Amino acid sequence: MVVDTVGSNETLKTYIDALDKMGRYVILGLYGGDLIYHAPYITQREIQIMGSLTGNLNDFISVMRLADSGKVKPLVTKVMRLEEANEALDNLRYSRVTARQVLVP
Repeated sequence: MVVDTVGSNETLKTYIDALDKMGRYVILGLYGGDLIYHAPYITQREIQIMGSLTGNLNDFISVMRLADSGKVKPLVTKVMRLEEANEALDNLRYSRVTARQVLVP
């Protein structure tokens, strides 16, 4: 199973090959735009590509409480200044960041 938190053509092309036969590719991210992929590959390997909502406000608050209590540890691999927002977007676009990057004022 692959959980794609971006939902872009680049992430799809990069990570779908990690799936074994009958694997699932779940897209959570809403920021990637259109997806283009070779349909016979999906059919031959019996791969499922599906979307999933990321939750509502109550879910978000519950997760933040878990993180605040130390039960969930965020994986931040890059911290950047707010002025570097365009660079952060480029990092996502060109797959130059793993896990999460955070912008701070």
